[in-house]
Amino acid sequence: MTTETKQDTAVMDEMTLCFQLHVKMPGVKRRADKDKIDLGGADEDMMGVSKLIVDSAEFRAIGRHVRYMKAYLRTKGLPSPVLRGGTYQIPLERVDLVVSKVDEMKDEFFGLVDEFVAALPRLTNEAEERLGPQFDINDYPSAQRMRASFDVITNFIETRVPGKLRKISHTLFESERQKNQHMWTSLEGTIGQLMMGEMKNLIDKMVTMTGYREDGKKMGFQTATANKLSEFLQEAPYRNVLNNKDLDKVVQQASKLLSGLDPTVVKDDLEYRDTLHESFELLQTRLEGMLTEQAREITFDDEA
Repeated sequence: MTTETKQDTAVMDEMTLCFQLHVKMPGVKRRADKDKIDLGGADEDMMGVSKLIVDSAEFRAIGRHVRYMKAYLRTKGLPSPVLRGGTYQIPLERVDLVVSKVDEMKDEFFGLVDEFVAALPRLTNEAEERLGPQFDINDYPSAQRMRASFDVITNFIETRVPGKLRKISHTLFESERQKNQHMWTSLEGTIGQLMMGEMKNLIDKMVTMTGYREDGKKMGFQTATANKLSEFLQEAPYRNVLNNKDLDKVVQQASKLLSGLDPTVVKDDLEYRDTLHESFELLQTRLEGMLTEQAREITFDDEA
């Protein structure tokens, strides 16, 4: 039976799960043959020359999809204290949604991979024409090997100190438990500031988009940016696992501003546009003050 108490367990560790996304993709650059390149008298030991073996829209589409997958997880999760790439703390209430969506995106990923592999013969022929003497057929594996070089691996990672360690050494277990607790406490001390920083970046863009250029012309209103802010506001209640009241308040204020916002009206109704601009400016100022105050509190704590 564990002796771990609620005080030993960080709130974020209790309210989230550590989710890892690892994407495996082959590189499309190889070292060029310097013997077949005129280096203009440069010392070849000082030169690193590479060649692009595939210039493919299909391959770039895979890369865009991977960036979309990672962006999705960033919007649903929180930074993880685990020192590995592609790890996210997913709020418990969003785990089922995230797993389902990631499974869907994995299927799309492999669909794009199939399109790339199917295009490989054509791409190889194109590369032979464009690379000339730098072309090497050994750079191009079989379709089966190429497809096997792509993968998406997902898993949940345990972030607590293994209980088995207590059986080996209670002292060592206690030392690791305290380090683990400190790791979470440090993250929890900045997570509210990080989320407010995310929100402020979006609010800054809304202020800019509803303003005017130096020549008096309206700035272009980007619906995509408003959608990103809307998505942030929708996820904020789930991501705010530490129950930051200040964050709750600014999220509610921003949600009221976006409620019923019609991009067409913003573009055509100058009075409504100006009112919206002023409201976002007030929210921007409030966020700046909150971020400054939190930073000051952290600084004082560190100096103490």
